[in-house]
Amino acid sequence: FLVSDGGVIKRVDYSYIKGGGGLVLISNTTSASSVSNVAFDNVFTSTYKNYKIIGEYTAVNSSGNTTSRIRFRTGGGSGSNLSASEYNYHFHLQAADSDTTVVKRGTGDDVLDWTTNQDDDSARHGVRFDFTLFDPYSSGRTTISGHGMNTATDGNVIMFTGACSYKGTDSVTGINFYVGAGNIKDIAIKIYGIVDS
Repeated sequence: FLVSDGGVIKRVDYSYIKGGGGLVLISNTTSASSVSNVAFDNVFTSTYKNYKIIGEYTAVNSSGNTTSRIRFRTGGGSGSNLSASEYNYHFHLQAADSDTTVVKRGTGDDVLDWTTNQDDDSARHGVRFDFTLFDPYSSGRTTISGHGMNTATDGNVIMFTGACSYKGTDSVTGINFYVGAGNIKDIAIKIYGIVDS
């Protein structure tokens, strides 16, 4: 690159000015169709240590009585859900119309269950989230933390924040999003690798 320094043209090597870090898009899924779940396989590898997951979807066919759930997956491209009783989580949820805090927590659960009951309303996104996933590919504990919102059965927004540690020693290579009852639709989920330097 050439830059002007007080009217004097100087050359600067790219290695001295390029930025470090950043996000690299690994997977991007969008669908308006109603499906039972959205599974991502072979998205967590040794290439990146940590990941960012940003997404949204709506619960349908649930009679307004279902919560959002996550299970990690293992096995690379032919992944399968990790459903052992190894999920240890704690989420705080607060509604727009209340000062009361609802707590979702579990130790030794077979799934991460992280929202209140959602409204079955196609005009509103039932859940929107921003998660960071820490070191899933190693054989240590995988941790996910983040925040977002879900639409309650009365139509009010509920904000949530919390974290989950998967206590198993499995190498986590994927993730599965679904709801406890019914299907999901209007899905838009992106997974990014976080560049270390």
